[in-house]
Amino acid sequence: MLKAEDCTALANGIQFTEPVSYLDMAMLEKNARVIVTDSGGIQKEAFFFSVPCITLRDETEWKELIDMGWNRLAPPTNPANLASALKLALGETPRSTHNPYGDGHSAERIVRHLLEWGSHRVDPSSCIVPEPAVS
Repeated sequence: MLKAEDCTALANGIQFTEPVSYLDMAMLEKNARVIVTDSGGIQKEAFFFSVPCITLRDETEWKELIDMGWNRLAPPTNPANLASALKLALGETPRSTHNPYGDGHSAERIVRHLLEWGSHRVDPSSCIVPEPAVS
């Protein structure tokens, strides 16, 4: 159970804002200590920015982020769960830094494989293309 002073300290550290542009939002996410959201996209963005996230839902589509410790579920129907999740997120470093979504170089590998595959194909300039029929 959280003490009243813990809840007050947590509440004093929360900043509410008016809606912001996408780039401003990305900058806010990047510089946050923790993100509280119900958005699936923001859960994943928080991970990419290495910021712990609390999701105000009963479930998430990004279960791997829960398993890795980057995300916690806190259904909004229980304020004690939210306060506890905030305290944990601010006090713990997530367990894993492994990125299950890749290393960011997949496009380079795809191009390299396509070029290698293409080098084994017939040169298109050696193909005879029939002239279109004139009517």
